[in-house]
Amino acid sequence: METRPFDPAAYLNGEEAIAAYLADARAHGGQEFSEAVEVAARARAPMAGGSERKVAQYAALAALASAIRG
Repeated sequence: METRPFDPAAYLNGEEAIAAYLADARAHGGQEFSEAVEVAARARAPMAGGSERKVAQYAALAALASAIRG
């Protein structure tokens, strides 16, 4: 059986879910939070309604979170 990596971004379907996800990650510390910021950015990109500017902003935020983690 072939499996795919789990991506929590696929399950964050609104701002309320994203906020709860980030709050939980913040409670677990810096590493968890920086990973959660990247996930939230990926989750928000499809919600941008086709706005290329917003998608680019979320992509930049995800890249920044990834760079912080090293």
